[in-house]
Amino acid sequence: LTGTVDFPDFMKYEIFLKTGDGLVWAATVHGPVIKGNLAQLDTKTYPDGFYQLLIRTVRTDSNYTEYTGPSFLIENNLGFPL
Repeated sequence: LTGTVDFPDFMKYEIFLKTGDGLVWAATVHGPVIKGNLAQLDTKTYPDGFYQLLIRTVRTDSNYTEYTGPSFLIENNLGFPL
Protein backbone atom coordinates (compact mmCIF):
# COMPACT_ATOMS: atom_id res chain seq x y z
CA LEU A 1 0.00 0.00 0.00
CA THR A 2 1.41 3.38 -0.93
CA GLY A 3 0.29 6.91 -0.18
CA THR A 4 0.57 9.68 2.39
CA VAL A 5 -0.46 9.73 6.05
CA ASP A 6 0.53 12.89 7.90
CA PHE A 7 -1.60 15.08 10.15
CA PRO A 8 -1.31 17.49 13.13
CA ASP A 9 -0.65 15.90 16.55
CA PHE A 10 0.42 12.62 14.91
CA MET A 11 0.71 9.61 17.22
CA LYS A 12 0.19 6.69 14.82
CA TYR A 13 -1.96 5.26 12.09
CA GLU A 14 -3.50 1.83 11.88
CA ILE A 15 -4.60 -0.10 8.82
CA PHE A 16 -7.51 -2.49 8.96
CA LEU A 17 -9.27 -4.67 6.44
CA LYS A 18 -13.02 -4.32 6.82
CA THR A 19 -15.05 -7.41 6.09
CA GLY A 20 -18.79 -7.23 6.67
CA ASP A 21 -19.22 -5.68 10.11
CA GLY A 22 -15.79 -6.78 11.34
CA LEU A 23 -12.31 -5.27 11.21
CA VAL A 24 -9.12 -7.27 10.78
CA TRP A 25 -5.95 -5.51 11.96
CA ALA A 26 -3.25 -5.28 9.27
CA ALA A 27 -0.61 -2.78 10.49
CA THR A 28 0.28 -0.07 13.01
CA VAL A 29 2.81 2.62 12.04
CA HIS A 30 4.24 5.19 14.47
CA GLY A 31 5.68 7.67 11.96
CA PRO A 32 4.20 9.80 9.19
CA VAL A 33 4.68 8.74 5.56
CA ILE A 34 4.78 11.14 2.61
CA LYS A 35 4.30 9.53 -0.81
CA GLY A 36 5.74 6.22 0.32
CA ASN A 37 5.07 2.70 1.54
CA LEU A 38 2.26 2.71 4.12
CA ALA A 39 2.33 -1.05 4.72
CA GLN A 40 2.88 -4.38 3.02
CA LEU A 41 0.11 -6.95 3.11
CA ASP A 42 0.68 -10.64 2.57
CA THR A 43 -2.71 -11.71 1.24
CA LYS A 44 -1.97 -15.35 2.09
CA THR A 45 -2.43 -14.48 5.79
CA TYR A 46 -6.08 -13.43 5.20
CA PRO A 47 -9.01 -15.62 4.18
CA ASP A 48 -10.27 -15.25 0.62
CA GLY A 49 -13.09 -12.74 0.30
CA PHE A 50 -14.06 -9.13 -0.26
CA TYR A 51 -12.45 -6.46 1.92
CA GLN A 52 -12.42 -2.69 2.21
CA LEU A 53 -9.35 -0.77 3.30
CA LEU A 54 -9.74 1.36 6.44
CA ILE A 55 -7.09 3.71 7.83
CA ARG A 56 -7.43 5.02 11.38
CA THR A 57 -5.37 8.13 12.18
CA VAL A 58 -4.70 8.45 15.91
CA ARG A 59 -3.74 11.80 17.46
CA THR A 60 -1.67 12.38 20.61
CA ASP A 61 -4.87 12.86 22.65
CA SER A 62 -5.89 9.29 21.58
CA ASN A 63 -8.84 10.55 19.52
CA TYR A 64 -8.96 9.18 16.01
CA THR A 65 -10.53 9.58 12.59
CA GLU A 66 -11.26 6.72 10.21
CA TYR A 67 -11.02 6.87 6.43
CA THR A 68 -12.34 4.16 4.16
CA GLY A 69 -10.53 3.25 0.99
CA PRO A 70 -11.19 1.00 -1.96
CA SER A 71 -12.77 -2.43 -1.81
CA PHE A 72 -10.87 -5.40 -3.18
CA LEU A 73 -10.99 -9.17 -3.48
CA ILE A 74 -8.44 -11.54 -1.97
CA GLU A 75 -8.42 -14.77 -3.91
CA ASN A 76 -5.32 -16.76 -3.05
CA ASN A 77 -6.56 -20.09 -4.34
CA LEU A 78 -7.26 -19.30 -8.00
CA GLY A 79 -7.51 -22.95 -8.97
CA PHE A 80 -4.46 -22.90 -11.26
CA PRO A 81 -2.25 -26.00 -11.29
CA LEU A 82 1.15 -25.69 -9.64
